[in-house]
Amino acid sequence: MRRSVVGLALLGCMAMLAACGGAGTSAGASAPVGSALAGGAPLDGTWDVVLDETDAQWVRDAFAGMIDPGDQQVIVRLGFDGATWWQGFLFDGELFLLNGDTEGDGGTLDVVGDRAIMSGAGDTARITYAWSLQGDALTLTVVEQCDVAASQPTCTTDRSEMDADLLLVTEHTYTRSGVVATY
Repeated sequence: MRRSVVGLALLGCMAMLAACGGAGTSAGASAPVGSALAGGAPLDGTWDVVLDETDAQWVRDAFAGMIDPGDQQVIVRLGFDGATWWQGFLFDGELFLLNGDTEGDGGTLDVVGDRAIMSGAGDTARITYAWSLQGDALTLTVVEQCDVAASQPTCTTDRSEMDADLLLVTEHTYTRSGVVATY
């Protein structure tokens, strides 16, 4: 599988030693603009997944030197607020913040039917997820990954070509942890 800056950006700008830009609209977006669901409902709020030990260790290694080496539990948290989203990491129940912001990724969100189209990595990536909601369980599955930084965006639906880090960090079943997308 190809490893790119997309997955590393999802682990945090400091972890890849790059500065991420703010939220905005993705260049070359082929999806309809604007959320098909008013206010992003029913996704609005925060959603958590506790990583298994193998994935948790990979994340701990990516944050080495920035977190307590004794931290055990690693949680990925997604926040959705209308047409925006953010991602952060909790280590032993504490949300990792850098200068008051989550150290993960974020961007714009369009929800169209059973697809959630999310910009990220400083607006250089667009990821399309199939999503399903069963009570307080949100399942995300990557169906398309696009690099939109170039003048001609490139996309893939072939999972063997998708960023392994992206799949490891984001493709899970999350449990609702809050109804407001605050840190």
